[in-house]
Amino acid sequence: MNYKIHKKCHSRESGFSLVEVLISAVVMLLLLSGTNRMLVLAMANSSSSGIRMEIENQILNDIEEIQAIDTSLNNDPPCDEDGTDSGILKDKVESTRPVSPRAQWSRDLSDEEADLLRVTYRFTPPESTAGTELRLIEINPSFSTACPETL
Repeated sequence: MNYKIHKKCHSRESGFSLVEVLISAVVMLLLLSGTNRMLVLAMANSSSSGIRMEIENQILNDIEEIQAIDTSLNNDPPCDEDGTDSGILKDKVESTRPVSPRAQWSRDLSDEEADLLRVTYRFTPPESTAGTELRLIEINPSFSTACPETL
């Protein structure tokens, strides 16, 4: 008769202990909380960048509109109007393209020089604590070349 003896192996290393499971759970928790913080910061920066980009796009659109007003004056140049070329362009811009009260930026037009209109944009960026940012554009009225010179 052949007897087979089945020997049951009881080893202490046949699985994870409770301490090992708890340590791995704490490590995973720390990694996930660090990743969560980075994700929240990235989302906040993304939101601020989106608002800034919207403001910058509105300002660029306004600059293009001012240039379009200047170009439209070439078709019917106001040669007989009193005032400097930059003053005429300033009046035309203020009457046809006022800044919306809902805009997150402001615009100042300066016609101190006869042949140069200075446009200054001011806005407070959402992510900055430094204060107001400026954009300065100088436009030389192009319609003035269509007017005959008077001596």
